[in-house]
Amino acid sequence: MKYYQESRNLTDLDQAIVLLEEAQRTTSPDNHEMISMFLNDLGRALFNRFKRLGTMPDLHKSIEVQKESLELVKTSSRFLYVNHLVEYVLARFEQLGHIDDINTAILFTQEAIKDIPDENSEKPAYMNNLGNAYLKRFRYQGNIDDMNAAIELVEKAVQLTSDDDPNKPARLNGLANSLLSRFERKGNQADIERAIIIAESAVRLCPENHPNQSLYINGLASMLLMSHESFDKIEDLQKAIVLYQKAHDIAQNEDPDKAKYANNLGNSFLALFEANDEIEDFERALSMFQKAIDLLPEVHPDRSTYMSNMGNAFMSKFNSFEEPEDITKAISIKENALALLSKDHSNRAIYLYSLGNIYIQEFEISGNLDSIEKATIYLEEATQLLPNDHTKKNRYFDCLGGALLYKFRNLGHEQDIIRSIEMREKSVKLTPVGHFNRAFHVSHLGSSILGRFEYFGNVEDIIKSIPLLQEAVDLTFNGHPHKPVFLTNLGTAYFNYFDRLGDINHLQSSIYFYQEAVRLTPSFLSDKAGYLCNLGDGLAHRFHALGDISDINTAIKLLMEAVALTPDGNANKPLYINTLGEAHLTRYEQGGNILDLDQSISFKHNAVMLTPDSHPNKCMYLSNLANSYALSARFEKLHDITDLEKSISVGENAVNLTPDENSSKPMYLHNLGTLLLSLYEETENTTAIHKAVQHVSQAALLQVGPPINRFKAAQLWVQCASILNDPSLLEAGAMSVELLPQLAWMGLPVKAQHNELINVKGSWIRHLASEAILQAKHNLAIEWLEQGRSIVWGHLLQLQNPVEELEMVQPILANKLKQLSIGLRKSISNSDYQQASGKGKDILEKDSQRHRQLAIEWDHLVKTIRSTVPNFDGFLLPSKFGQLCKAANDGIVVIINITGQQCDALAICPDRNTVLHIPLPDFKEQEAVEWQNVLANVITKSGRSIEQSKTERAGRPWNAQKLDKADDPDVSLERILAGLWGKVVGPIVEALNLSVVPNNERPHIWWCPTGSLTFLPIHASGIYGIPGSLGNKLTDFAVSSYIPTLNALVNIQKCSQSNDDMKSNFKLLTVSQESAPGYQPLPGTRQELARVRACAGNMPISCLTDSEATVGNVLREISSSSWVHFACHGVQDIENPTDSGLILANGALLKLSEIINLSLPNADLAFLSACQTATGAKDLSEEAVHLAAGMLLAGYKGIVATMWSITDRDAPQVAEDFYKRVFKDGVPDPRNAARALDHAVEKLRDGGAPYLSWVPFIHIGI
Repeated sequence: MKYYQESRNLTDLDQAIVLLEEAQRTTSPDNHEMISMFLNDLGRALFNRFKRLGTMPDLHKSIEVQKESLELVKTSSRFLYVNHLVEYVLARFEQLGHIDDINTAILFTQEAIKDIPDENSEKPAYMNNLGNAYLKRFRYQGNIDDMNAAIELVEKAVQLTSDDDPNKPARLNGLANSLLSRFERKGNQADIERAIIIAESAVRLCPENHPNQSLYINGLASMLLMSHESFDKIEDLQKAIVLYQKAHDIAQNEDPDKAKYANNLGNSFLALFEANDEIEDFERALSMFQKAIDLLPEVHPDRSTYMSNMGNAFMSKFNSFEEPEDITKAISIKENALALLSKDHSNRAIYLYSLGNIYIQEFEISGNLDSIEKATIYLEEATQLLPNDHTKKNRYFDCLGGALLYKFRNLGHEQDIIRSIEMREKSVKLTPVGHFNRAFHVSHLGSSILGRFEYFGNVEDIIKSIPLLQEAVDLTFNGHPHKPVFLTNLGTAYFNYFDRLGDINHLQSSIYFYQEAVRLTPSFLSDKAGYLCNLGDGLAHRFHALGDISDINTAIKLLMEAVALTPDGNANKPLYINTLGEAHLTRYEQGGNILDLDQSISFKHNAVMLTPDSHPNKCMYLSNLANSYALSARFEKLHDITDLEKSISVGENAVNLTPDENSSKPMYLHNLGTLLLSLYEETENTTAIHKAVQHVSQAALLQVGPPINRFKAAQLWVQCASILNDPSLLEAGAMSVELLPQLAWMGLPVKAQHNELINVKGSWIRHLASEAILQAKHNLAIEWLEQGRSIVWGHLLQLQNPVEELEMVQPILANKLKQLSIGLRKSISNSDYQQASGKGKDILEKDSQRHRQLAIEWDHLVKTIRSTVPNFDGFLLPSKFGQLCKAANDGIVVIINITGQQCDALAICPDRNTVLHIPLPDFKEQEAVEWQNVLANVITKSGRSIEQSKTERAGRPWNAQKLDKADDPDVSLERILAGLWGKVVGPIVEALNLSVVPNNERPHIWWCPTGSLTFLPIHASGIYGIPGSLGNKLTDFAVSSYIPTLNALVNIQKCSQSNDDMKSNFKLLTVSQESAPGYQPLPGTRQELARVRACAGNMPISCLTDSEATVGNVLREISSSSWVHFACHGVQDIENPTDSGLILANGALLKLSEIINLSLPNADLAFLSACQTATGAKDLSEEAVHLAAGMLLAGYKGIVATMWSITDRDAPQVAEDFYKRVFKDGVPDPRNAARALDHAVEKLRDGGAPYLSWVPFIHIGI
C-alpha cells in the first residue's frame, strides 16, 4: 500500500490487495487483533481501487471485509475501524442510492461517538461525519429534521475544533455544504449567505499549498455559483470564476483533481454564457471541458462525465440560439460518452436519462417522431437500471412518463397514456409531501391525466388533475422558473373544464392562470409564445361567451405575438397559427368583416401545410379549416360552391386521419355531415345526403367524447333521415333521447343542468315525438316524451328510488348506492354549491368537485349493478310503455304534444292497453305562444306576476282597479279559454266520448301538456259567456289534474297508503305567516286558518302561526304530518328550483331542498295557498320548474297550487270549501282532493269572481 500511495500505480495497488488477502488467510485464526488489522488494510486497498476504477465489486467487498474486521476488534481504537466502514457505505450509497447504507452509517457513527471520550480530539471528527451522514439522508428522504440535525452536529464539531487544528478548514467546509443543502430545500437566502462566509473561513484557514486548498476554493466557488443561479447575482458568478480559476491554477498537473477543477471552471464559464449569451464565454467553457478531458488518461471513470458536460454546453448554446446543429452535436457527444460506459456501469442510468431528456427537447422543436421514440427507449432502460430505492428514481419515472405522454399525443396509442400516468403516479408516490421536487412531479402527473382527458373526454380525469396541478402552483414561489409552467397546466385544466361543462367561472379561472404565466415569463424565453397562445385562446373563448369585443382584439394581438416569437420549424408553430385562425374566425362571426374570414382560412391552411399527416393535431387543423367555421362560412357569405366542395374534401381528410377512440371524432363527423347537408340543399345531390347520414350516424353511435357532440350528430341524423324518409330515423331519435340526460349530467349544478337543456331547446323532444306519431309509433312517442321531459327532476327522483329489491340480492351494493344518493341529494340541495354567497371561491370549487366525484361514483355503481346483478340490467333505466300505461289505472291520462307543424293528443284510458291518437289539426305552437304572451301580459298588468308577488300573495284584489275594455283581463282570459276548448280540449273530450255528468261521477283526467301549453289553463277551458249552458266547458265532463310526467303518477300510485294507514297516520299541519319583513301583510291568512281548523273538527291538527312558524318548527312538524297547508308568501327560484320555498317567521325561507331531504313516508297532500306555486320557466317548459312539482318530488302525492298570484280575499274561501268537501266523510282521502278543489273553484266562479281569481287554482298528482 505504501508503494501505491507514492506511485499511484495500479499494479502496486493490485499487488497490495493480493498480499493482504494472503496475510489474512495465513494468520492464526486465534490472532483476532492481527486478522482484524489485515482486514482493515484490505478494506482500505479495495476501496482505493474502487475510487480509481469505479468497480462496484471492490466497493462491496471492502464493506464486507470491514464488517468482519469490526467483529474481531475489541480495542479502544475500534472507532477508527468504524470510521472506515462508514466511509465505504456512504460511498456505496452515492453509487446505488440504497437508504440502508445511510442508516448503517448513522448507526455505526452514533455507536462510535458513544465510545469516544469527550476529551479525545477525534470526537469532533466523528460528530462531523455523523452530520454528513444525516445530510446525505436528508438529500434522499427530504426530512428537514435530518437536515437540522446535520447542521447542529457539524456546527458543534466546528466549535470544538480550534483554529489551529488542521481539520478546522475541512469541518468549516462541511458546515458550509450543510447550510447550502438547507438553502436548496428551503430557499432561505440567509443560509447561502452564511454558507459562503463559512466557506471563505475554510479557505482562509487552509495553509498555502495544502493538498485540500484547491478543494476548499472549489467548494466556495460552487456556492457562489449557486448564489448567482438563485438570485441572479452576476458578481457572485464573477467571483466564482476567479476562484475556480485559482483552484485550477494552483493544482499541479499530476493532481488527480486538476481535471475536475478544469471541468468546474468550464461549468462557471457556461453559466456566464447562459447569463449574457456572449459566445466567447461558451468558447471558454468548451475549452475548459476539453482540457478536463485531455488531462485524463484514455481510460478513466471521469472521462465520460466531462464529455457529458461538453454535451451540456452545446445544449445551453442551443437553448440560447436554437441552432439545430447544436442539439445534434450535444446528442453525438452524449452518445459517445455513453459508449464509454460498460453495460453494468453504475453511471449508465444517469447518462441514459440525460440523453432521453435531450431527445425529448429535440422532439419539441422538430416534431421528429424518431426522437421521441429514442427518448422513450433511453428512458425505459435508465429507469430499469436505476435501483428502486435510489433517491432519484422518482425523477426517472417522471421523465419516462413525460416521453410517453408526448408519444401518446403524437401517435394516439392508448397504452402509452396508461403507462405515462402509471409512471408518474409512481413518481409522486416516491416524492413525499415536503420534498423540494414534489411540485414538479404532481404537476406532471396532473398533465398526464389531463392528456388522457383531452383524447378520451372523460370529465373524471379533469377532476383528478386539478388538485394535483393546484398543489404544484401552491408549492412554488413566484420567482421560481417553473412557476409559469405550473400555472399554465392548471389554466389548461380549467379551460378544458369550461369546454366540457360550460361553467364560465372555470374559463375565468383559466384566463387568470394564463395571465399569471405570461406576467411571470420574460419575453426572451422561448416558452413565452406558448403562454401567449393559451391566453389568447382563453380570451377568444370568453369573447364568444360574454361578447366583450376587447377580448377578441386582445386575443388576436397576443396570438400574433406568439406566432412571431416562434421560429419556423418549431413543432408548436402550427398550433399557434391554427389558434390565430380560429380567433380571426370568431371576430368575423361577430363583425362580419370578410378580411377576418380570409385571414382565418389563410392561417388555418398554413397550419395544415406545416403539419405532417402522422401528427395527431393534423385532423383538428383539417376539420377547423373544413367545417362551417372556415371555408363553408365563406360559402355562406359569398355563395361560392367551390368553397363548399373544397371544405368537404378537407373535412373527409380530417375524419380519415382520426381514430375512432379519439374524443374529437364525433365532432369532426358531425361537421362533415353538416357540410354534406349544405351541399344537398344547394344541389339536391342525394349522394351527399346519404353520405351525411352515414357520417352523423357513426358520430352519434361512437362512445367517446362530450355527449353534446354526439347529441348534435343525432339531431342532424334525424334531420337527414327525415328528408330521405330513411328508416334509421327512429334509431337516430332514440339515440338523441338517450343522450339528453347526459347533457344535463347529475354532476352539474341544477342551474347548469337547466342551462344545458335550454341550449338544446325543449322543442327537440316534441319534434321527435311528432316524428314518431307520424309513423304511428304512439307508444314510442310517449316513451320519448317521458325520457326527454323533467330530466332534472328525474335525476333527483332517481336518488330517492327505493332499493329494497336490490337489498334482497346485493345488500352491499344497495347500501353503497343509498349512501351515494344521500350524499348527492345533500350536495344538490346545498345552495352554497350553486351560489357564491357565504363561501370562498376555493371552498366552492372543492364543494363542486366533491359533488361531481359523487356523481361519477354513482354513475359507475349503477352501471356495475346493471352489468353484474342478475335481472337488474334495466335498473333505473327509462320506463317502457308497459310500465308507463299504468299511470291510467285510476283515470284517463292525456299527453298533448305541440310543435310548429302539428299538435296531437295521446290518450291512455283505464280500460285500454293502446294509445288513442287524437290529431288536433286546427292548433299549432304559434297560437299557443300568442295565448301564453297574452296571458302573461294580463297577469303582469293585474299585478299577479312573479316579480310583483312580493308585495301581495296576491296582486291587487280583483275589483280594486277599473281597466279599459281592451285591457280587461276577463275579456282576454275568456278568449283564451274558449280557444283552448274549441281547438284543443273540446276535440279531445269528443274523441274520448265523454258526456256531461254530475261532479261525483265525472271521470278524472290527468293532463300532461308540453311546450307553451304548460303555461295555459287547460283545466279551465270552455265557453263561459252563455249563462246556464252545459257541455261547453271541460268541468262539465271531467275533473282535472296535472302531472309533469307519467312516471311521477306511477310512482305516486305505488307509494299511496292503504285506507287504514291513511286513517292511522293522518295529521294536518297548518302554517300561516300574516306578516313577514319585506313582504306585504296577509291578514287573510288568519281567517283562512281559522276556517281550516273549523272544517277539521276533531281531526289531529297542528297549527303554527306567525312567530311560531320558524323553519325549524315547521320542518319538525312536517315530518309527522300527512297533510300540510301553507298560507303565506311563496318564492319561486327559476334558476335554482330547489331554492324555491315559503316565507316563514322573520322572513326566513323554508327551502324546497330542506323538505326534500326529509324522510316523509306518510306525506299525502300539500295545499300551497301562496303565489304562483305552479308557474314554470318560459325557457324550460318541459322541466316543470316550479314549487308544486318540487313538492311531488319531496314525496307528496297531491298538491293544490296556483298558476299565478291569488288574492288574500279569495284564498280563505277556496280553502274552506275545499276542506269542507274532503272532511265530509271523516279522515280525508287525498284521492278526493281534485274533486274537492273542483267543487271549491266552482263555488268561487259561480259567486261572480273574475277569471283571474278562480282559474289559477290547480291540482297536481292524485
